[in-house]
Amino acid sequence: MVLVSSMAHWLPFPRAEAYGASKAALSWFANSLRLDWESKGVAVTVVSPGFVDTR
Repeated sequence: MVLVSSMAHWLPFPRAEAYGASKAALSWFANSLRLDWESKGVAVTVVSPGFVDTR
């Protein structure tokens, strides 16, 4: 299973508190899933893309 998060869970930025918190929650959720499912042969990983300046 692959979950897509963001670097915002490691490196918060202004005016994005809820976004960063949701990505941190997703990462911890993935860690919990990994612990529960690894014995069943299910791999769980999180992809955390970096920031892109789109200006």
